[in-house]
Amino acid sequence: MAPLLASGHGVEFLLARLELLPGKVRVEVTADCEGNFMLPDRAAAFEAMGRLFEVGREGEGTRVRWDALAPLRFEERTKLDETAPLPPDPTWAGREHALVTGVWEWVPAAGERFQLAVPKGESVDTLMWRVEAGAAEGVPVKWKMLISGDETEWMGPVVVGGLGWGWLLGSVVALVGMWWVRSRVGFR
Repeated sequence: MAPLLASGHGVEFLLARLELLPGKVRVEVTADCEGNFMLPDRAAAFEAMGRLFEVGREGEGTRVRWDALAPLRFEERTKLDETAPLPPDPTWAGREHALVTGVWEWVPAAGERFQLAVPKGESVDTLMWRVEAGAAEGVPVKWKMLISGDETEWMGPVVVGGLGWGWLLGSVVALVGMWWVRSRVGFR
């Protein structure tokens, strides 16, 4: 009798991929609307994603909803993110799924440190992992299950620009300077 009463589910929590990119923070939150009792349809997924995080800024005592800082852009997907720290599931192999992903990109102020927090009373749990730029393939990612009232560590500041144009301009100035010295002094 037990097998008749059992039912399979999709992923019954949200998946949140976090990246600190040059000049911005990017979070992709994915909901599996297939067989998820907590998020049975797209409307429920959209609403859950909108209220999912609050952003705290270092030095301020308050938090603000993340969608007040930058909008969520929604996409439909059929495959889970390959970097998600989930064990292989043979029921997922070779078939498409009804996934909804909210993409959030926020540009914090220069030098600003921040953290993401799940509001107290939130009923939907979230598996968050951080993707590091330049990490070797196959290296396990750091992940954390966030439930009602949990918060991430303080992050940032987000590096703005990296090497970019400043490095190129400095190199050109150095080369012109060396050419000028060589043409005036001469090397013999």
